[in-house]
Amino acid sequence: MDNERLKIWIGFVKFLLGTVILGLVTTFVNNEIQNREIELKEIEQLGKFIDHALTEDVGVRKRFAHYFSKVTRSERLRERWSEYYADVEKEFLATQEKKQKIEERLASNEKLKPEVRANLVKQAAVLEEALKPIPSQRGEQVLQAQKILIALGYSIDSADGFAGPQTRSAVKDFQSRSGLRADGMIGAATYDRLVKERENILIREIKEKIKKEGKINKISLIKWIRSETGWGLKDSKEFVDGVLELDIESENK
Repeated sequence: MDNERLKIWIGFVKFLLGTVILGLVTTFVNNEIQNREIELKEIEQLGKFIDHALTEDVGVRKRFAHYFSKVTRSERLRERWSEYYADVEKEFLATQEKKQKIEERLASNEKLKPEVRANLVKQAAVLEEALKPIPSQRGEQVLQAQKILIALGYSIDSADGFAGPQTRSAVKDFQSRSGLRADGMIGAATYDRLVKERENILIREIKEKIKKEGKINKISLIKWIRSETGWGLKDSKEFVDGVLELDIESENK
């Protein structure tokens, strides 16, 4: 009888332990799944800002890394962001120190050659830009906007796809002249206006060429448009055809 009771108790204990362990495992797995879902949802919602935190200049990365290290709901991700923020902070301080040394050299040495001084000033400006917490504009649209601004007569050292101080200043001036909000940002409205302005200038120049030469050499016009704009053959041909068609219509009227 005692042996039977013992077997029953052992069986009950095994059942109880199994249930508890299964419950703990289930709870752990559910928590892990929930944490992972939170992480994925956060990454999806904040994808654009995470991109800033990982790919922008050091000032922007520092700002967003600090933000994510404080507000991320997932404890595991918060720890990772805190580690990343510590690394970015070191890079930020190193960039500050590098900029300070350049400025000290400029201030202490008045006998620098003009080209050396200009190069140092440019380096300091680039570092200053990198330290700013606001994302800089860059990319193909910025590059095309710079080319248009240069064609319009604005002073920009080079079209490099990076919206530095000169580009922002030129954009602000163009926006003011065009009745747009002068914030220095190359948004859709500003870019569309730039493209339209450039097209208007090209139209006038094509008409001047035709007037000067007294005849229409369509092939040479297409080649000229391609060299001026960097457009492909198809786009250049369509643009020239459009200008010539408008010119013919205006003459018929």
